[in-house]
Amino acid sequence: MVGSTIQSRIDENGKLIIEKIPHESNLIIIHTIIWVIVVLLIIVFIALLLRYIIAKKYENEVIKHSKRYNKLQEINKIYSNKFCDLAPENIYNKKMNNKNQFDLFNYDKFFMNTIKQEKEFYVKALNKANNNKNFFQDYINEINSIAPDTEIENKRFKSLYTKIENKLFDKEKLSPVTSIKMTCNLSYTSPKGRNHYKKDFHYDADDINKKLEYIDEYNNYTETKEYQRKLMTPTLRYEIMQRDGFKCVLCGRTAEDGVKLQVDHIKPVSKGGKTIKENLRTLCNECNLGKRDKYDENGLN
Repeated sequence: MVGSTIQSRIDENGKLIIEKIPHESNLIIIHTIIWVIVVLLIIVFIALLLRYIIAKKYENEVIKHSKRYNKLQEINKIYSNKFCDLAPENIYNKKMNNKNQFDLFNYDKFFMNTIKQEKEFYVKALNKANNNKNFFQDYINEINSIAPDTEIENKRFKSLYTKIENKLFDKEKLSPVTSIKMTCNLSYTSPKGRNHYKKDFHYDADDINKKLEYIDEYNNYTETKEYQRKLMTPTLRYEIMQRDGFKCVLCGRTAEDGVKLQVDHIKPVSKGGKTIKENLRTLCNECNLGKRDKYDENGLN
């Protein structure tokens, strides 16, 4: 317990002020303690600095003389040109406007649409990951075949040498990205900020690859004649006839002239034509029968 003297005085406003004044001997003790702490901190700092300098010196010696370490650097230089730069994770942050939108968010639909829109990116990313995976196995086999240094002049230094060498070896080993994943982070904050909701969903490389395969299969199906003919719905047929004024665009006759109106593919489905408005027109049954599946790429149709 630090001793002190109680002293009272009257300030300029006439108020009684009571103060505790530490004894001079106590002040000396406090200053001594502070200096001891400062000196100890300086000693610790110097010790850590010396330890770092010595460790760095030994490390530089290992880097200079270790055949194993230098062989690793040679292998790294070769494989750094083979490995592809790749982000391990692609993150999508979605902020919802209301709680209902947050609760009903369709992750699978979002996943499908994202892969569709960024198909080229994900195809390249998977190829890069597979490339890294294949080369990484060769890389591991090569670096594992490097024999550790056994000819060390200073036997007392051997244990420390080996320890530093292993540490440097592990530090310098390449770690390419061999798999990718996609993450969707969903969040919603109430208008007054009182409630905050979060949830996320993750898709790995297998999920992405399966979705890409499904998209390719679906795209191939949309190119088939069967699919294109299914697209000719009663609503689309009516819209084409309405656009063409309910008359044959070749002879001009209408249903009042005793002909039956039909919707024709200008470029036939059998020749790669699509069921889109630009490739559809209204013909009477007689003109359509005469046209059949004729199509001239460079002429009138």
